[in-house]
Amino acid sequence: MGIILVLVSILIPAVGTARKLAMRASCQNNVRGLLMATQQYVMSDPEGRMPYPNWGGSFGSSKWDSPTAPGWLYTYPSYGVTPDDMKTGTLWKYIQDERVYHCPLHVPPYTGPANEYCQNITSYIVNGAVCGYGNKPAIPCYPWTAMWKPAESMYLFECATYGEAVASGAAVTTANTPGGFWNDGSSYPDQNSLTNRHGTGASVGFLDWHVEYFDINGYQFLLTQHPGPLWCDPGTVHNGNSATAGGYDPYAG
Repeated sequence: MGIILVLVSILIPAVGTARKLAMRASCQNNVRGLLMATQQYVMSDPEGRMPYPNWGGSFGSSKWDSPTAPGWLYTYPSYGVTPDDMKTGTLWKYIQDERVYHCPLHVPPYTGPANEYCQNITSYIVNGAVCGYGNKPAIPCYPWTAMWKPAESMYLFECATYGEAVASGAAVTTANTPGGFWNDGSSYPDQNSLTNRHGTGASVGFLDWHVEYFDINGYQFLLTQHPGPLWCDPGTVHNGNSATAGGYDPYAG
């Protein structure tokens, strides 16, 4: 009996570690699937543009969520509330599997105010750089070939859920923490920290279509680089995001 107890005490932590690694790998595979769908979208677009990221969602009132700009996650008048909404997104036809949109460790019930809808259907958020953070003159996104250093540009993030504490010393804008802003399918890089559900890192997809388990504190450091892997809008050299009375101005000094 003593030997059995010793073996159990050894095996239980090992099994727990193996399970965590398996969940991390599954999450990274989800991001990889979303990236491959994005790549297929880009290849099928006549101008090689990125899919629209559902920027600026306001549940039916935003000019960015118009029928002329179907988003990667959903298409107006759908809005990221139910699993059926994701089936209206531009990537669904390449994926056809609801499980790809959620990390296996991101489980309901999802919390947050009534307008934080999209975590109901996804664990991942797109970098609003692909549409110039809503400041691009026309609704279509930038072509993939125009993006800043695709091998370094972070595109798809496994973000903190609403109310989740961010990393110690985080550079995420104070007004936006703890992690939140799940009102649409994309955010500024400093509106959401990476999630801590996998420990010290999270799944991140890059614009050359590779996936990394990326360190949370490393992500926070990259928020200071303008332009850089996070602030990778090709149209403007950024000074960073700052909270203003009128909302968020990514070009404010």
